[in-house]
Amino acid sequence: MFYNTALIQIILSILLIFVSWEIIRYIDNYLFFKELKKKVFPTHYLKVLQTIPYYKLLDEKTKLKLQYKMLLFIETKEFIGIKKDVSYEMKVIIAFYACLMIVNKQTDEYDNLNTIYVYPYEYVIDEIKSYDGIYTKQKAVIQGQSTGGVVFLSWHDAKKQSFTFKNHNVIIHEFAHELDFEDGVADGVPILEKGNYKAFGNVMFHAFKKLNAKTVANRFLGKYKIFGNYGGTNEAEFFAVSSELFFEKPKSLKDSFPDVYAQLKSFYNIDTYKLFEKKDHKDV
Repeated sequence: MFYNTALIQIILSILLIFVSWEIIRYIDNYLFFKELKKKVFPTHYLKVLQTIPYYKLLDEKTKLKLQYKMLLFIETKEFIGIKKDVSYEMKVIIAFYACLMIVNKQTDEYDNLNTIYVYPYEYVIDEIKSYDGIYTKQKAVIQGQSTGGVVFLSWHDAKKQSFTFKNHNVIIHEFAHELDFEDGVADGVPILEKGNYKAFGNVMFHAFKKLNAKTVANRFLGKYKIFGNYGGTNEAEFFAVSSELFFEKPKSLKDSFPDVYAQLKSFYNIDTYKLFEKKDHKDV
């Protein structure tokens, strides 16, 4: 009898500690978000934003939403420089593209993301590849990498790509992987609104399989050239490459693959084609 009473007391104590901790955390978060909403977007941050061509495509309402999400991102994510100190310019440019991707989504942040490592230039990693069941380790030079919770970026490439409208943007690419990882699996299908999975999966998988078949057979890619051979590596890379095109080359993507464009428009909740068209930007 004494044992049962003691056990109940221990369980109740643990529950009380847990509930108290959750209440404290809720209050801390509430106060944090309340103060953040009052915070004025720093002038030196704004000066960096105004140098980014993409920022100039946005309307004032979107800019304000973006600025808030950027402040939250910069305040809650850890930036670590490798052989280089992380400047506020780096934080602003990285946060801009990461938050542009979720500017119209319900979420305010990348919940699973903790750390961004910034390298000065491209870096070398050991890459495991499989050929007909035979695994080999090779050295690969890369501009970025995402591991679900951690993002690695080459600042040289990230900065250079941030001021042009080309097919490739390493920040968008790696943060697309982070969005893909949010359900715990890197499979090219991020967390979608209920009921959208079948349509999204069918469209994206069909396009990927066509590209993959052409890539593996080393055939002429035709209109699939827009994705490049790398987009045919696997479903996760196809989603990341498609996301780059959606934000950087929306006209080209929509003209060649209107169904892929439509699915990404629904997921990101932004019409980048109209964004460029409105500002009379030539997507070439």
